[in-house]
Amino acid sequence: MMNNKEPIDIIGEYPSDIKIWHFEARTYIPYDKANKWLVVLGVGEEHLDGYTFTQCAHCGAITEVGSMYTSRMIHTNVGFGYSVCEECYNKERKLEMDSLHDVQQ
Repeated sequence: MMNNKEPIDIIGEYPSDIKIWHFEARTYIPYDKANKWLVVLGVGEEHLDGYTFTQCAHCGAITEVGSMYTSRMIHTNVGFGYSVCEECYNKERKLEMDSLHDVQQ
């Protein structure tokens, strides 16, 4: 994450079609939290035109693009995942694993 006080260029868009997957309910629910953040789909760097920072779609942290992950939960209407920071990705994976464990019991 960025803790630098110098201005930086951040790439992204303010998404209007964002939803969050609820692992236990096995359905999407509306997610307007990220509508205020500049977020990008996935983690591919080829479309970023030299920008190196964006915001995590889960917590809003300004994060270096190369250290982001594709979200397991936060998607477009057609299921493409937005980029999230490592900490949020790990939280998502834990939620996913916990929900799978609950289904198996």
